[in-house]
Amino acid sequence: MDKKALVDSYIVHKSEVEDVLIYEPSIVLLNMIKEDDFNDLILSNPEHEHLLKSVYKRCKSNKQHIYTLRTLPIEISKDVACTILSDIHIAEFYKPLDDNTLELISAYMPLHLEEIIRSRLLPNIPPINDDDKRAISNIQNTAPIYSYFLFNNTKNQYFYKKVHEHVPGMMLLEAARQAAYDYVYSTTGHKYKEVSISMTSLGVNFLDYVVSSYPLEILFSQKDYVRRVKPKILEKKAWFYQKGKLKGTFSLNCAVIPMSIFPRLRNEHYAKTHNFYPFDKDMSIKVFSNNGQESNKKIIYLSLTGITIESDKDDNANISSVILLNKHEFSIKQHTTIETNSNWHYLIFDDLSKSQLLTLNNIINTSFYHKPMFDELNI
Repeated sequence: MDKKALVDSYIVHKSEVEDVLIYEPSIVLLNMIKEDDFNDLILSNPEHEHLLKSVYKRCKSNKQHIYTLRTLPIEISKDVACTILSDIHIAEFYKPLDDNTLELISAYMPLHLEEIIRSRLLPNIPPINDDDKRAISNIQNTAPIYSYFLFNNTKNQYFYKKVHEHVPGMMLLEAARQAAYDYVYSTTGHKYKEVSISMTSLGVNFLDYVVSSYPLEILFSQKDYVRRVKPKILEKKAWFYQKGKLKGTFSLNCAVIPMSIFPRLRNEHYAKTHNFYPFDKDMSIKVFSNNGQESNKKIIYLSLTGITIESDKDDNANISSVILLNKHEFSIKQHTTIETNSNWHYLIFDDLSKSQLLTLNNIINTSFYHKPMFDELNI
């Protein structure tokens, strides 16, 4: 069987595959379906009757019939739980029925736990393949539950620059954030590049340490399990499991913002009197003169009204335009020499359109900082 691949880096808003922390997801199906609900599902989807009856088996529980996944026994003896399954935690999923028996009670189960139970107690029953899971999930009214396994690269210098005896909490948060992007783009009808998902609140509850020695599974779904199409508000939740034990939970509320208006919402409304210095001290700009000559000049600082460059040549009066970041062109209407430094020249932008002002604002957001304020704080 082929090993799982990592999710695409662009889907989780990463430019490098080395920063991806989760494998491609699988779907987690309901462990149990009431008999009436199961029959209604077949009535509404007769073409899936054979599939449903091959994935679920009819059992009796509390004197009534239900359908359970073929991969899970509805009952496990306590002796088996204490011997064959002694290395995993099933207490959240099986509760005592009597002095000798445990009964399946949970609606969902992490896939690693389901597979361990199946392989040890029902080895002749084949696992459920992903295509069948997806087909069944698509005809159910509840929001799908996705299972993501953590790619725990202990050589990752961001999370493991020092030796850890446990998986860093920040790594778990980032993995859950990545799962949120993949889940939303996969299940809600929202498409990558059409919307931005902006976090409004975040909650996390760590119940126990996660170690690198065992797989870590993240279950992810809508907080209330209700399936919605293109919602404007997202309320998601994740559960961290290792060897069947719940290690923590993660909740996330987000606003869905169309990309057509997203740049305007990020507008910082910078003061025109503020000068912003480049993070890259050697950043340069393309300068064009009236006679068509092109040259590169070092950027000293940038504002919403103009840009100051370093130049030891007396040819700045003829500058007609500049190009920032190799793609954003701005016309120049005049220039002045900075009195305190004759090699610094202030190029004043021509009247800017709303679109150009927005572009300039976003350039400052990503590549410049207000040095005077940082200097005042000695940072």
